[in-house]
Amino acid sequence: MTDRLRFLVGLVLVAVGAAAFAIAFRSSLAWLYRALFAADDVVDAVRGLPQWIRFALPVCGATAAGVIAFFRSVPAQGVSNVMEAVALGNVRLSLRTTLSRVLASWTAIAAGMSIGREGPLIEFGGSLGATFSRVLGVSLDRTRVLVAAGTAAGFAAAYNTPFAAVLFVLETIIGIAALDALLPAMAATVIATALTRAVVGGGPIYGQRAFVLQSAADLVWFGALGLAAAVAAACFKGLARSRSGSLRWRETDTSR
Repeated sequence: MTDRLRFLVGLVLVAVGAAAFAIAFRSSLAWLYRALFAADDVVDAVRGLPQWIRFALPVCGATAAGVIAFFRSVPAQGVSNVMEAVALGNVRLSLRTTLSRVLASWTAIAAGMSIGREGPLIEFGGSLGATFSRVLGVSLDRTRVLVAAGTAAGFAAAYNTPFAAVLFVLETIIGIAALDALLPAMAATVIATALTRAVVGGGPIYGQRAFVLQSAADLVWFGALGLAAAVAAACFKGLARSRSGSLRWRETDTSR
């Protein structure tokens, strides 16, 4: 089997695997809400609970997710590692690490915490691309493309938005409109979207919303929200810098 044929086989497997995983992730959450709360989603489930349970349930979910993350015996990994794998060719994505992170995220989301499911699904798609690349033995350049394609497939399956998935990969993961990565990402997105819509439907995941300006005074609140977001972003950047400095300090201390 030639390298190109192995790459094509890996592309199909990555797209199908990312879509199947996204469907299982979403379906398991929906089943949990129906089985325990007789609700269609987490909002309806929490709305019918007593006030103290609304507070205790996310706390318990966060605790359980933290325990899962604490006892994880493999190195930390995230979407940034997927970006590094595509941009720099540093393909060190572990499917085992991804599954442990997915379990922690699933637990937190099931308990009503306000975190998105897109991160685990995107990371799973990228890790699946790296895993199939190792199994099939494709070249490094095509491994990077498979990781990008798996990321696009995971994004498309998570949001049911194929065009946004391709743009996300080009702008965020790759950083440039590379033709050798664009076409495989589009192909993986089409496959993942077709499978997802065949199972869960083609409607908007979060429902249709109409946003209308009620009065000119709302612009003041929008401006205040923008200022608050800017402050939060500055604080977040400060946390990121402190984390990077802590990691560099630990590396320097370990090398002594």
